Amino acid sequence: MDVELLKENDDGSADYHVNLSNEEQAQLFRFAFIEMLKRGMEEGKKHDPSEFSVDDTGSGEPSCAYGPCVKSGKSGQPCYCSETTQVPY
Repeated sequence: MDVELLKENDDGSADYHVNLSNEEQAQLFRFAFIEMLKRGMEEGKKHDPSEFSVDDTGSGEPSCAYGPCVKSGKSGQPCYCSETTQVPY
């Protein structure tokens, strides 16, 4: 790894050029990616999963991928999707 000072700025910061080998780049990427995942998991722990639901539309009916459920017209019968692709739950 080569680190070269390019310039010192008036605010006290500095600009550098960092030259990394392919292996160093790969290691840095792996570290950053794993760290990002860890931080995302920690952030997720702060939220109550019951507040969010992917498949709950709030209507009490199953949801279809492409449009609303269609009532069959018969009492007690579930609705059906007007499209052939349904949400895979």
